[in-house]
Amino acid sequence: MRLLEIRCADPMFAWKEHDTITRMFHRFMSLNKAVGEAILYAGVECERFDSPTVLSLAIKYGLSLESQNPQGRTLLMLAALEGDDELVRCLVENGIGPKEYDRDNGGFTALMWAIKGAYLGIVQDLVSAGHGQLEARNHDRRTALMLAALWHRADITQYLVEFDQSQLDAKDKKGATPLMLALIGDLQTDFYTSPSNPEETDLVVGNKLGVPDKMTPAKEKCIANLETIVKVASQAQLNARDHQGRTALMRAIWPGRNSDVELTLKEVLCLMDNSLLDVEVRDNNGESAGAWIRQTMRRSNWLREDDELCSWEYMLEFIKMKLCETQDRPCLRTAEGLLSPKMAETETDW
Repeated sequence: MRLLEIRCADPMFAWKEHDTITRMFHRFMSLNKAVGEAILYAGVECERFDSPTVLSLAIKYGLSLESQNPQGRTLLMLAALEGDDELVRCLVENGIGPKEYDRDNGGFTALMWAIKGAYLGIVQDLVSAGHGQLEARNHDRRTALMLAALWHRADITQYLVEFDQSQLDAKDKKGATPLMLALIGDLQTDFYTSPSNPEETDLVVGNKLGVPDKMTPAKEKCIANLETIVKVASQAQLNARDHQGRTALMRAIWPGRNSDVELTLKEVLCLMDNSLLDVEVRDNNGESAGAWIRQTMRRSNWLREDDELCSWEYMLEFIKMKLCETQDRPCLRTAEGLLSPKMAETETDW
């Protein structure tokens, strides 16, 4: 009996030892209900059962399906994390859906885990279940839409924006909006390959990490993610400012934010494609994106030194010209390809 109890205390052993969840539950549940709950949670992570059987047995033995494991994750969170859409639906249908204040130790909700895994179907099930999932925030004060934008989950971003466009107004603890976080240069960590689309290539995007010379399908998907937000954003959402007074356009062309100028130019064109964008909004230091673009235009002899203003169309023509240059001449794909000397001198940490 002592050996059996030791084996029961190791959920991973239990899953390896038994072929079916039915045999496992009937053998171990009478010994210790806590062990049964641990085995149940380990089973989700090992993907070793069929969901209807899990729920029927768990309910029969009186297991708490809303308790948390040592990482603070509920059964619903684990199911969302592992992409088990059947189990998620079963839990929601049995009244064990997402709760407004359910977060794990890292501040993540079930919806956020589904977004990280790029599981659109699970995202739709959880959002439909309601209970404040869209308004919930993690430790960085980021909502589900912010994370979808940050991780460049274009299809999920589109679904969430269409479901509730007001979520574009939200700001994280640094004042960044979903639009700002959708910028490729704002991605501070690896660009995760979608588990549901393993053929996509991992990308590492950042100031010092470097990027490939050409646009890859995954990068094009990142631009599509940004376009999804730009197309529907209101004037206030397009021109919102972070805690330093910078708009999304200013963050896009700020020096050092993105080492790949081709991508930066594509972002700028995407943003400026919306006529509601204001290029003259000034940050806390009195600078504006329009002024930065004009500085570069003067350096490229597109403007005379005494020209203070130029038309929106003229700016767009200049940006398109710079994009053609970077595509035709890879040697121009450096920070100096777009940024003016004055901007480089004023670069500061974020």
